[in-house]
Amino acid sequence: MRTALSISLAFASMIACGNSAGQGIWIEGTLDCGEWVAARKAAMAQYYEHYLLGVLNGLSMGRRVDIWRIQDNKMSREQAYLWMHNYCQSNPLSNE
Repeated sequence: MRTALSISLAFASMIACGNSAGQGIWIEGTLDCGEWVAARKAAMAQYYEHYLLGVLNGLSMGRRVDIWRIQDNKMSREQAYLWMHNYCQSNPLSNE
C-alpha cells in the first residue's frame, strides 16, 4: 500500500509541480503495454526497464521534481517496474 502511494505521489507531483512556463514534452520512440508485458515474459525486460528509467529521470529533470524521493518516501527501481507491470497487466491495450 505504501509503495503504491509513493508511486502515485511521485507521478502526481511531477504533473502538479511543473514549471508553469514549461513546454509540452514529446517522447520519441514510445512503447506500449503489449510490448512491455511480452518483453517481461521473454526475459528481455532489461531493455524496457532502462527505457522506463530514462523516461522517468528525464521527466524528473524536466519538471525539477525528484520522483525517487517524494515526501521522504524513497521509491526504488523495482517499485517503478512493478507499478508499470501492474498497470500494463490491467491495461494491455494502452500506449500511454
